[in-house]
Amino acid sequence: MGKHATDVDKAVFLTYLLYVYQAEAARRAGLAKSTATDIKNAAADVQIRYDEEGLNPPSIQEQVEQIKRKEGSKRPKKITDKEVIKLIKACTLNKTQRKKFWHIVSKEEGFFDVHRRTIKKKLRARGLRRRKSTKKLGLTEIQKA
Repeated sequence: MGKHATDVDKAVFLTYLLYVYQAEAARRAGLAKSTATDIKNAAADVQIRYDEEGLNPPSIQEQVEQIKRKEGSKRPKKITDKEVIKLIKACTLNKTQRKKFWHIVSKEEGFFDVHRRTIKKKLRARGLRRRKSTKKLGLTEIQKA
């Protein structure tokens, strides 16, 4: 299951909720208890609104359609695609730049608030890899024996 409950997860939970208590319905649907509580409260709000308007009780499908995540509730990205491309160009500019660590190059380019791991993930996702070591290491005394 993903980070957030899908519409199918919500429908399954609300269906189980008709027949068993909340904790069991959450377990069967594979949801966390806090997520199950949030879905149950949102479904109850929909039911109350239908009652106040004098409508028939909402079906599970209607409840699921009205229990949506807020638009724009995602966290903004730390680094955009254009900035990643700019960073790739800076990392592959010349031999000295290629030898530097990526997070040091990013600091030189002005990305001060982006974490080292984020930079590494973004650059690797774009296909950039560290150069392969071609120097052969010398043998130690133990290996020579």
